[in-house]
Amino acid sequence: MAQVIDYIIGLGSYIFVPMIMIIIGIAMGLSIRKAIKAGVTVGIGLIGVSIVSTLTAESLSPVINIMVERLNLNLTAIDVGGGPAAAIGFGSALGGILIIVILLVNLLMLALNLTNTMNIDIYNFWYFAITAGFVQILTGNSVLAIMAGVTHAILSLKVADVTAKRVQKVIGIDGIAIPHGFAAASAPLFMVLDKVYDHIPFLNRSKEEKEDKKEQSKTMKFIGSIIGDPLYLGLILGAAFGLIAGYDFKGVMDVTMKTAGIMVLFPTMVKMIVSGLIPISNQAKQFFSNKFKDWAAPLLTKMGEAQGLTLVQQGQEATTMALGNLFIYFPAKIA
Repeated sequence: MAQVIDYIIGLGSYIFVPMIMIIIGIAMGLSIRKAIKAGVTVGIGLIGVSIVSTLTAESLSPVINIMVERLNLNLTAIDVGGGPAAAIGFGSALGGILIIVILLVNLLMLALNLTNTMNIDIYNFWYFAITAGFVQILTGNSVLAIMAGVTHAILSLKVADVTAKRVQKVIGIDGIAIPHGFAAASAPLFMVLDKVYDHIPFLNRSKEEKEDKKEQSKTMKFIGSIIGDPLYLGLILGAAFGLIAGYDFKGVMDVTMKTAGIMVLFPTMVKMIVSGLIPISNQAKQFFSNKFKDWAAPLLTKMGEAQGLTLVQQGQEATTMALGNLFIYFPAKIA
């Protein structure tokens, strides 16, 4: 079994992951033409992410190392953010294998009444793929890696079951839950902290008080528009990196342009991966809503309608605005 999985992984993510996406799309009822387009789009996005990752390593690592040395810091890694991490999660064949395995385990749990949640947010399976990737690196065992990813998915389903009523009350939509990979780690902690905050006077404020915000000044809005634009942010960061590293004019401009390029290209490539996953995710939602009406959470459509958006018009934004998932919202929005 391990040898088979290792061989599949050896095909390369940009080969195997699109194959898995195509198979899943067709299995869910997507037309062959649309399934192929969706799968290949994901593969192209993965290739793009790989190219930009190489550019990041070659362009930023040297200047960052010089900065660390000059500032006497003890930093050994670059935080690339959630968007690239998602691409890395799907960048291995483990990510493609896990999509099928997790869906099958989810259906089995539903059949055995072990969960009330059907996770159809396929894009966010990258969290489980990251978990599997860590185990793969540490143990070198693909079977253990898949088991770790599935365990993470199961914990997310159980957390979704526990928090479902509160989620439905806060959002105002019945029959939904959030089996997000990050929720499995954060929700239990936040539930405890919420109880603690209730006993702290200045934190235990009413909803009206929390939503009462002063209008931003024009200056703050202008600053926010600059910082919120990846192109300008890349220019600012790149120039800062080059100046702190002590580069000459040419060196500073080189780092500045490449940093701006990385800031724009990364979310663009992530958006391409998302655009390939959206048709499959939408088809999965429709499939499970039809086949498992009592179990499936029609999250994507209702969330989009609640925001006045549709997935066709706004892509992944309709889903992520409703979920409040900044890890996905940031690259999808700015791209």
